[in-house]
Amino acid sequence: MRLTELRKEKKISQKEFSLIFNVAQNTVSQWETGKRSIDTETLKKIADYFMVTTDYLLGLDEIKSRPSHLEISEDDISLLHKIKNLSPDKREIVDTVIKVNNSDKK
Repeated sequence: MRLTELRKEKKISQKEFSLIFNVAQNTVSQWETGKRSIDTETLKKIADYFMVTTDYLLGLDEIKSRPSHLEISEDDISLLHKIKNLSPDKREIVDTVIKVNNSDKK
């Protein structure tokens, strides 16, 4: 678990961290020493807070964060939902427009 390392990089005390995540300081200490596991939802929130992957936070991966091109905004998600609800014919039209737009950039 890389929680201690990430917390110290941000110069945040255990007490401050506990206030941010609304847990007891003792809980943070136990997470950092491996005496207690972090539930999945909190793990995701902590990873998002430090902008790292959950695998990196858990020490399972050496890659600290996802490539920036994979970050998706709320507008992107909304657009994806709209495209998903289109008929196959209309999706093909959208795909063609995107290809034409990308070829214009070259």
